[in-house]
Amino acid sequence: MPVLDFDRIAVKLSSRFARHGRINPWPSIGHSPDCSSRSRGAIRRFSLCRLPGSQIKTVRHKPHYIRHLIHHFQPLDDYEESNLKFWIDHPDKGLKMTVVLRHLLGYDDINNTAASPKPSIAKFLGHDIGKGIPESKMRDVRFLSIDVDGLDGHGRIPGHFSLGVSILDTQTLHALARGSGTAKPESRIIESHHFVVKCWEPSYQPAKDKFLFGLPETVSIHELRVKLGEMISHRDVVVLCHSSKTESKILRDLEIDLFPKYTLDTAELYKMQDGTSTTLGNLLDMVGIMHAIKDLHVAGNDANFTLRALLLLAVRDAEYQCQLDADSVLPYWISTFEAVALWLSEDELKRGIRNRREERTKEREWQMELRQQSRSQEAGRFEREDKGEVDEDEGGADEAV
Repeated sequence: MPVLDFDRIAVKLSSRFARHGRINPWPSIGHSPDCSSRSRGAIRRFSLCRLPGSQIKTVRHKPHYIRHLIHHFQPLDDYEESNLKFWIDHPDKGLKMTVVLRHLLGYDDINNTAASPKPSIAKFLGHDIGKGIPESKMRDVRFLSIDVDGLDGHGRIPGHFSLGVSILDTQTLHALARGSGTAKPESRIIESHHFVVKCWEPSYQPAKDKFLFGLPETVSIHELRVKLGEMISHRDVVVLCHSSKTESKILRDLEIDLFPKYTLDTAELYKMQDGTSTTLGNLLDMVGIMHAIKDLHVAGNDANFTLRALLLLAVRDAEYQCQLDADSVLPYWISTFEAVALWLSEDELKRGIRNRREERTKEREWQMELRQQSRSQEAGRFEREDKGEVDEDEGGADEAV
């Protein structure tokens, strides 16, 4: 498999920018194009070219536009062209997922022109995803966010475990964004479930107060298969996870096939935007979704939070593209996505208030305990002084003070 020599191509492209009067494509973050230690992931995220009659394109957002370099600039040599072609034809997960997400939510043509049209998703993936929604560029799909918790350290299935599922239809999103009278409000647009799956511990009872979006449901593996089958019935499903290896393995082990048209991973999508891997908790902090630490690692909560994070990642991606062109227009659903993603349920609000009260109560109790300890020490010292039993060390310390 050829390895793309980004340092070599970056230096050549940088010199071409100077000759053609293009803007400097390298962000001012203390790096230079000839930095030999520049990694493949770092260069991939930087702006590489301004195409004639188009806007700034970036490798991380528009990998297919790199093909135009061969036509608009002096051609690369055979080594560079073969490596570049291989990398474009075999993009990494984050690149591919970003292109698919844009197609699903209908904002893959923000910066496209007649000279540089958007790619065919059918050619990109080998198949299309979902039908079009009338009066919208979105695709008619159902996002199914999955999270699994309660496994042992080796990913094996224990006596019981939790599986969280959150559901969001693009049809519902479109109706809400367009202000349809039949649209669900933000509070009910995401449907969340927390399944406690009992394998061989039927006496296990889940904690009911940890799931923020309803009550947990205790099911057998067979009942879980039936419920998941009902969720995906007659729909084009896109599965969503955060670091999806565990969820994929568990579903295979349980012989559950969701027949997804595609699988998205918020960890990979975030990595494409910021260049680093992150946990779900850190991702929520980055995109501004309020949460408590103890609310995480609850399967139903994590599935819901992951779906919300996806909406805000799409908002960030669309806003980034519009910054590249003053004439481009943000998608009509930006404010709707933000409202849905940042909405807090009544349970969340109560949980947040309760958490703050608990923290204040613990702080007060800790302060009172310190005061009581100080008072008891003072009282004991005074008693010893009255009896003439003050230690020499204490007396010396008092004199020193």
